[in-house]
Amino acid sequence: MKKFKYIALLVAVLSLGACSYEMKEKFDDNATERITKAIAEYHSLLQSAPNGWIVYYFADTQYGGYNLLLKFEKDSVTAWSELRQDSMQIDGKNYLYHETSHYRLEQSAGVVLSFDEYNNVIHKFSDPNSKIAEVGQDGEGYNGDHEWRFINYENGVITLRGKKHNSRIEMVQAPASYPKLDENGNNVGETPFSPEFYFDSLKTVILEMNSANVVTTVAGDSVKTTKNADYNMFSFAVPQENGTTSNTDKPFVYKLDGIYLYSPLEINGHSITAFKYEPDKVKYYDIADPEVILHCLVLPINQQIVEKYWYINSEEDLGPYAGPIFRNTVNAIYESTGQTKGENCIWARIGSVYFTTGAPASGFVYFCYNSGNYICQAQYSYELEGEETITLKQWAPSTYARQNSWTYYTEFGLGNCADVFKTTFDIQTNSVKAPRWVILKDRNNAQNVIKLYISGLTYPFGRRED
Repeated sequence: MKKFKYIALLVAVLSLGACSYEMKEKFDDNATERITKAIAEYHSLLQSAPNGWIVYYFADTQYGGYNLLLKFEKDSVTAWSELRQDSMQIDGKNYLYHETSHYRLEQSAGVVLSFDEYNNVIHKFSDPNSKIAEVGQDGEGYNGDHEWRFINYENGVITLRGKKHNSRIEMVQAPASYPKLDENGNNVGETPFSPEFYFDSLKTVILEMNSANVVTTVAGDSVKTTKNADYNMFSFAVPQENGTTSNTDKPFVYKLDGIYLYSPLEINGHSITAFKYEPDKVKYYDIADPEVILHCLVLPINQQIVEKYWYINSEEDLGPYAGPIFRNTVNAIYESTGQTKGENCIWARIGSVYFTTGAPASGFVYFCYNSGNYICQAQYSYELEGEETITLKQWAPSTYARQNSWTYYTEFGLGNCADVFKTTFDIQTNSVKAPRWVILKDRNNAQNVIKLYISGLTYPFGRRED
């Protein structure tokens, strides 16, 4: 009996071998035709959007999602990002920073969009150098991908997945224009789409909804909600059956019409999916369930100084007193000898930061030089008076600062820059709810008037390459 089985198996194998070549040849031809056709269709689809594609990009979801704008032409892609809000000059005109590079579509278990030439905008999310990404651990960064696998195209949305890390990426075609609204919200025409208009509009949504202090109510019951100070991430204290709560992290991405969670969160029979943006409001309703509400608590402007980041964007904004002090220090560091020689200041800010321990430190000045190799930080104590006054007191270089940062204070005068903020300031702003800038006026020195911005520009003191 066993002998018969072996013979039968051998006959079956030989029979398959006799016809397998013809079948394999036909299947391979069809597969090649199908993938070639799919690649051509996706090429045509990507290039069919005259204003490009708005991309909602999640890398490692612990950092939340971010907006990109990608415009495809032949074999090149031009990219903008909500994380690059500085400007660049082209033919004497200012434009939002963008970069053009090569891309290709290829077959790899389906169709893959490969950004095969380095692009500072796109590859920020896939670069494993944490100093370039300005996030994550060395060797990881955002843990994003520069190769995106097409999943489907449905209802005007291209869905992709990162080839290596499987992060979800969605692309929607940028429109030709947006409604033009007057101060009462009435439609009075059309505003043509442009990267500058889109990201400026997005910035308005972010500023208004980006409250550090929020709470969510579900059918009238409060759910403690924490927004991460650095990333687009909520943490909800979800009620449990035993009366306790369990923290659930939910990454999100900002869109022009509100905040969208990466995936829904179920609480007591209600689903939290997205909070709809409405101008000049402090309550935002879930798009699908009006009993789910995000409440933004507006803090006094002096408290916002120590709970947000505020950027120095130019020497001129430091005023006639602080400007020369900063310039002397910037020049001294650049012209020094040793490891600090040739260092440019990438950005400078004051405000709040969360250290690796998770403990907040409020009231500090933070300087980053070159590719993040040198980070210098001065930590202050502070007092708030009323709602529009703050006093920053004695400071000390933070132990969080890396490498040779102490040298900046002891040899190059960075301590003099920190002293500029060791005083009492009265604060002005364009909006307490959604401030884009603040002006600090020194009560003791009329020449010490400093303008700070909620969005930072790189190289605020210029970039020297002698």
